[in-house]
Amino acid sequence: MGNRLEGKTVLWLTAEAHLLRFFVLAASFAANIFIARLLGLAGKGVLATVSFWAGLVGSILSFGLESTGVFYVGEAQSRFHRLARFMFLWALGASALGVAGLFGISSFVECLRGQSVLVLVCAGLVLTNLLTGLFNALHIGAGRLSLVNRVSVVGGALYLTVACLLFMMRRADVLWMLLGILGGNTLTSLYLVARAARAPRAREAQPLRWREFFGYAAKVYAGSISVIAYANSNFMILSLLSSAAEAGVYSVATLFADTLLILPSTLSSIMIPRLAGMVRDQAVRQVSMLTRYAAACGLLMSAGVVGAATLLIPLAFGKALEPAVRVCWILCGSTWIAAAGMVVSIYFYGTRRPGIPSAASWLGFLLVAAFTVALVPQFGGYGAAWALLLSRAAVTVYLLIRYVRDSRERLGSALFMTRHDCLRGYGLLKSLWSTQPTESL
Repeated sequence: MGNRLEGKTVLWLTAEAHLLRFFVLAASFAANIFIARLLGLAGKGVLATVSFWAGLVGSILSFGLESTGVFYVGEAQSRFHRLARFMFLWALGASALGVAGLFGISSFVECLRGQSVLVLVCAGLVLTNLLTGLFNALHIGAGRLSLVNRVSVVGGALYLTVACLLFMMRRADVLWMLLGILGGNTLTSLYLVARAARAPRAREAQPLRWREFFGYAAKVYAGSISVIAYANSNFMILSLLSSAAEAGVYSVATLFADTLLILPSTLSSIMIPRLAGMVRDQAVRQVSMLTRYAAACGLLMSAGVVGAATLLIPLAFGKALEPAVRVCWILCGSTWIAAAGMVVSIYFYGTRRPGIPSAASWLGFLLVAAFTVALVPQFGGYGAAWALLLSRAAVTVYLLIRYVRDSRERLGSALFMTRHDCLRGYGLLKSLWSTQPTESL
């Protein structure tokens, strides 16, 4: 695989994705202001809890097929249509299983107990989440990251439209809000499926070996389950041990802090299919460079997000949500720490060793679960945020140690920017809006 994807460099694609996703974040931010003002603290907590469980169940049922799809289509794009048919059937079958799981979960979650309609809407969100995640993966593997970003922008616009309309209608009803979100998600997921069906067909030069495919997926899934548990266990425990109002505060803080995940997640989407065709030394050079950029840019972004949250949460969301400011400070620190580890994980996924990030995530899950159970009953959202920070620090240290040992790279070379990096970043900014970017990796 060459050094360019869709005619653009990795750094240029990353910057372009940030600009597009900034709109999505702005739309989500505005929509959440309407939602918080309309539904109140408890209603916002119920909405956040339903969305959380839909995302969690969908992630569990994906069986690691998202990362596997990116890798296998990136390795040979002729597999695209065969995998698209399989992914569609998988989403339908898995979401049917999800309905039973959600009804079982609802008996343990206070705001879902006895609310069968909310549970069914949650099941619909599971299906749309599965379709969107699986088909995003296929399009990313085929080099159509711009398509995925554009669809994400449309989804953000639909989310904002639903929130704005219900706010103007004064429909302070969680069910109506969820139905609107489900409708928007359905439109975007079906569009991704339709674009996959219309994609150019090619004869499979490298036949797909299903046994090997599912073997790789199983390894990724072991890591995915740990990542899912690691990333979601603190909110899950918070929703079980605390009130809907506390969940609402935490969800607003997360809205700001999660903007810092755009950089490592974008780099993962771009780099995993590219690393599949690289020799080891080249992969090490690129991952180290991107880790340096992620650490430096993440620090600057964290400072900006902390300042924005401090000013905007009381102003836009109201005094009732002001406790989310300090929770956001803690979460921003934890997200910046996690960014370096997330970028380093790209190296192991791209070199067919997903077991190492999996082990790191299991370590993180055990730590965050223990810390959250210990801290949430007394400190609520603050305790959940501190638990996440401590566990992310431990995981990032573990991943950096493994990366340095395996790649024989110096730790400083993976973490600290050089003068050449700064000049390259400046060149990227100059060429960002040109039709033929000049920066090259």
